[in-house]
Amino acid sequence: MPVTFVAAAYAPESTESAVTQRTVTIPTVQTGDILILHGVSLSGSAVHSLTGTLASFTKIGDNARAGVTSTLWWKVAAAADSGKTVIVNGGTANPGVAGVSAYRGATGVGAVTNTNQGSGSNTITFPAFTPSPNQVPLQVMAIATSSAPWAPGLTPPSGITVTSSYLPTGTEPNKRAGLITGANLTPNSAVGNVWDNTGTHYAATWLVPLTVVDESLAAPTISVTSTNPTTIGASDGAADASWTASAGAVAYESCILPGHVTTGASSTRSDATRARTFTGLAAGNYTVAVRAV
Repeated sequence: MPVTFVAAAYAPESTESAVTQRTVTIPTVQTGDILILHGVSLSGSAVHSLTGTLASFTKIGDNARAGVTSTLWWKVAAAADSGKTVIVNGGTANPGVAGVSAYRGATGVGAVTNTNQGSGSNTITFPAFTPSPNQVPLQVMAIATSSAPWAPGLTPPSGITVTSSYLPTGTEPNKRAGLITGANLTPNSAVGNVWDNTGTHYAATWLVPLTVVDESLAAPTISVTSTNPTTIGASDGAADASWTASAGAVAYESCILPGHVTTGASSTRSDATRARTFTGLAAGNYTVAVRAV
């Protein structure tokens, strides 16, 4: 399944000024979408936390330097999350911004790395990404100017396309923070990591690899030993399944089906174990299916 950008949402522009809380409304999502939440305060000592009707995000970390604190969280969405609100609390009143972006087709978030830099440079550098059939890179940036008005002048590197951005408008002195996310959503793609910067920006940068299913992995070979029910009409039969390893796989999805594989799976599990016992089976024909991921 390809990875696609779904939508992004941001706290209202009125909260760019010095406030303690910024509220973000989750856009329309489906179960399984990956949400990346980003909170920024123009203070190097801000402490961010979450409240609201959807505060169940996993914190990735903080990226702080003099003048800016950037914090990321993520979660696997449920369809019912659509329209709920998450409040990014900054502790003390500082200018800043908050936003969330949604991606479909990924299964989770890999090891995240970050860096930051001051203003005055003609480039903004992200941690490097090593191409992988199991990952696609997000380059997530909190960026600010030393003074208003905002003066954008950013060009992404080769292989990266801006998927979402929020840049302040107007000349109000505190409107100095923005959020930008660039991505390459094709697995195993090489990308650059240096953005051209023609303004006077300082930035906190994050490399966020989204994990994906590598459709090129070889199918495992399955062996099954079954135990018939001991009582006529009962559901006390079992099937012991084991399978060979697939090079490059990090986990295996396994299930037993009441009919052919296309009729729908039951009792699905995903982990790195290469053996599984299915119990509670009545007499009949079953299909065991395993996929390397």
